[in-house]
Amino acid sequence: MQSLCYPLINMDASGLNKQPMFMATGEQILRNRTKFYLTEERPGHYRLRARDAHRMKDYLLYNIHCPLCGKVMQFDDIHIDEHILARYTCPSCNG
Repeated sequence: MQSLCYPLINMDASGLNKQPMFMATGEQILRNRTKFYLTEERPGHYRLRARDAHRMKDYLLYNIHCPLCGKVMQFDDIHIDEHILARYTCPSCNG
C-alpha cells in the first residue's frame, strides 16, 4: 500500500509557514517535483521529507500545517537522515 503524501507550499514570503496541498500517492513524483512534502506515517502523524539535503537547523523553524485541519503541528521526532526529516503531530487530528 502506498503512503499518502502532501506537497508543501509556502504560505508567506518568509517561507517559514508551510501549507500542505492536495493528497497524492506517488511519492517518487513528489520527490522530484516539490522541495518539501509530508508523508503520513499513521493518522495525525506526518514525516517531513525534502528533495535536497537538510540539517535540523535548516527546518526546525518551519511551521508545518496539518493537511486535514490546517492547524500548526507539533514537532514530534527528529530526522532519520538528510532527506527524511522530522515527524510532526497534529494536536487536533492525532488519532
